[in-house]
Amino acid sequence: MTLAMKLFFSVFTGLAAGVVVMFLTLGAVVAYAFAAATTAFIPGLITVWITTENELPAVNFAPNGAGALVVVGAVAAIVVAAAFARFRAANRTAAH
Repeated sequence: MTLAMKLFFSVFTGLAAGVVVMFLTLGAVVAYAFAAATTAFIPGLITVWITTENELPAVNFAPNGAGALVVVGAVAAIVVAAAFARFRAANRTAAH
């Protein structure tokens, strides 16, 4: 696999993994806030609180888009770095 293809696939995989991690984190925070009936937050990412509307519980949240982009970007960077480390290790082993 060429370096350009490796870059493309690792960036795509990293972004997909970042989005998945982000949604799982958001889902966990919302579930925790609802189950504990309290305010739950991840600083710089999301704040979730429970209120009552029409005598029924309601989940309210305030997401932070910039924080979400940072999380997705960090996961993507980790995946890309791991892919290139694996690529370099494979090339070093093949060359010797």
